[in-house]
Amino acid sequence: MKKLIFLCISIVIVFIILLNKCVFKKHVNENSIYVLCGINKVTYLSCNNYKYSDINHNIATTLFISNINNKKIYAPICDKKQIAVFEHGKFKKNIDLTYSLPLIAKYNIFDNNTYVFHKTKVTYKNENCITIIDSKKDVEKRNIKYNKGVEDITFTADKTMIVSSWSLHNDSIYNIDIFDLNNFSLIKTLSFSKMFNKIIAVSNDIIYALDRNSEEPYIYVISISKGNIINRIKLNYNSPYNIYKDNNKSHIYVLHQNFDLQEGKGISIIDCSKHKVIGTIPDIYNPESMYIIKDKLFISSLRDNKIYVVNKNNNYIENEIYIRRPILPS
Repeated sequence: MKKLIFLCISIVIVFIILLNKCVFKKHVNENSIYVLCGINKVTYLSCNNYKYSDINHNIATTLFISNINNKKIYAPICDKKQIAVFEHGKFKKNIDLTYSLPLIAKYNIFDNNTYVFHKTKVTYKNENCITIIDSKKDVEKRNIKYNKGVEDITFTADKTMIVSSWSLHNDSIYNIDIFDLNNFSLIKTLSFSKMFNKIIAVSNDIIYALDRNSEEPYIYVISISKGNIINRIKLNYNSPYNIYKDNNKSHIYVLHQNFDLQEGKGISIIDCSKHKVIGTIPDIYNPESMYIIKDKLFISSLRDNKIYVVNKNNNYIENEIYIRRPILPS
């Protein structure tokens, strides 16, 4: 009888452990955000109760973190040839790289690879490249040699990678290069008189681009097939700084701030099917980064040391979470 009772208790305990693991995995994957705090710490934030806890793993010199398929994040470690991987609310492993100074990782939803650009090297020009990571296996896959200074990368459904960059040989030449990801070849170059620090593809042919060096309230609409700027969208605030796409809607969010002066406020909302502003979120000062989960917008402010939680159905601020110098995954 005692053995039977012990067996039943053991089965119940095992069942509870397995159930908790399943619930925890779902909670981490679907209802949580990794937040970079300062330059050496990752915090795990629950989107259910807005409580957070630090993950015990130092990532000193990491400047940005990247969302990988809503399941994990990559944290490029700038002073090493490594990218730290965090999954299920904890540190998982380091990805070893061939080349040093990884800066920003950009996940491609169309091929499940992540494309990493590095700090530009002047002395060791042969090391300038874009590194491709297999995001299923978390291993380096290959390197595309690219001897330009990369500002940003975006992707289209027809297997192209679009790179905004500047020339190492002439600081007044700014490019948007188009790569065919079927064979990783450069197929087209567009040249401009201004540098676009942030770009995002809204279709296979159209990209939105912004110039952080200008306080003018415009987003530039660029056609790849025509090879030039075809329109400007006037925004509600000056100093466009960052840009995000809601993959569940045809909405683009533009964050406004002058980073150097730590001035500026507001978020412009664009309907990219009509190329027009349809709304604003006015009361957020110095918005730095954004993360979208279902009907919520999480918007960080370095100046205010907080994350704003905004209902994207009515653009109202529902909550404010105090975290030191938070940066959300791109």
